[in-house]
Amino acid sequence: MSVYILKEDFFHLPFSIYVQDERSGYYQAAAVARFCHYFLGETDSFVIFTVASIGCFVKRQKSMMSLTVVIMAPADGGALKIIQWIRLVCKMNMEGGECT
Repeated sequence: MSVYILKEDFFHLPFSIYVQDERSGYYQAAAVARFCHYFLGETDSFVIFTVASIGCFVKRQKSMMSLTVVIMAPADGGALKIIQWIRLVCKMNMEGGECT
């Protein structure tokens, strides 16, 4: 599962990309990328965030997988605030188990 995030829309990418765990906690994607099978790439205009099906916090159901990704930025007082929610969803192909 991948998402292309436009660099001009958000400050401090890729470090402002976080993933939501099963208890609604958040982890900075860049900090846990290697351990969690996340891949961060860049073009001139986009940051590309890709998650392997075996990645941390990927919710698996019978015919789909999903992961909630958020973009955070400092709010008043310096605490982080969610400024964008992105839900990655992959519907599984029953024949080969691949995403469609």
